[in-house]
Amino acid sequence: MPSISGRLFLSIPQDISVNAIEVKIVGSLKIPRPEINAGPCQGGTTVERRQILASSRDNSFRLPRGRYEFPFELPIVREMMDTITGVGHTYHSYEVRGVIHRHFYSDIESTTPLRIHRTPNVFYANLLDQVMPSYEEHPNEELNLRYRISIPTHIPFGASFPLRFEYSSLSNLPQKGQLPSDIHPRSITIHITETHALKVTPTASDAINYNNYLPSTFRKEHVILHQSYAVQRPARALLPESLDFDYSATIPVHLPRDFQACTQDVQSELIKVHHSLHFNVEFEPEPEGETVSLQRNKVASPTYFLPCLSAYLYATRYTVILYTEN
Repeated sequence: MPSISGRLFLSIPQDISVNAIEVKIVGSLKIPRPEINAGPCQGGTTVERRQILASSRDNSFRLPRGRYEFPFELPIVREMMDTITGVGHTYHSYEVRGVIHRHFYSDIESTTPLRIHRTPNVFYANLLDQVMPSYEEHPNEELNLRYRISIPTHIPFGASFPLRFEYSSLSNLPQKGQLPSDIHPRSITIHITETHALKVTPTASDAINYNNYLPSTFRKEHVILHQSYAVQRPARALLPESLDFDYSATIPVHLPRDFQACTQDVQSELIKVHHSLHFNVEFEPEPEGETVSLQRNKVASPTYFLPCLSAYLYATRYTVILYTEN
């Protein structure tokens, strides 16, 4: 069974009376309510696992001054929710707490944040190489061409991945009102949108004030990445899967690596997060002339964000340093 292990360090400047010393891992869910609704965030404690490090059969025991070190190991299960954070939110979080329980005095507590993520089924280093790219083909009568966008099917959190754009003419001779077939992309602009769907149960006051007793889902979205690329003169499509197209161009896409700048894909009863890739391609006829734009709102195949390598479930060790009050 996977576990979180570490050490609790105590520095005691003077003798104290202690009831018990424990370490625990606590998961907290906080889903904000829409602005129209009143009340605190929806949520609470999702998991709490504890380990008693020292205790007495009597009410308390005396702990002499000095420095102490307590190893601990807290088991966790696969069914635990992932850590879910991002731009302006902390939907679900974990922390390790070291606590000294005392009689007649306030407990002494120190906390350390903890991230828990499920690892992908495919080894991270080969994740982009072992999956088949997703494709979508479209004809465009205005430009007299057909094009295809391809990206990997599974994209790890914080990764850089290739986006390949392929195109070819629908006919050798353009029809009246259409552009010549010898054109090439001048620039490609992309942005990745993150969409959140949060299920909220109304509070008692909201149920009375708005006569709404059923859970509701509200959505919000924001752009986590916006990049523009100048495309060099494209080369002939030489890859086997690109033989149906005359030209291809590939650009690198670099995703945010900060857990506070992006949220991984989530599919749960209360929280759903997904990402979509939007793009705009500017074409330039040959000879050079006025540019025309080809816009496509969304790639059909979704982009999956998986936990990055540093968030492995089995390789986490944490140290909690706890000092008493003078």
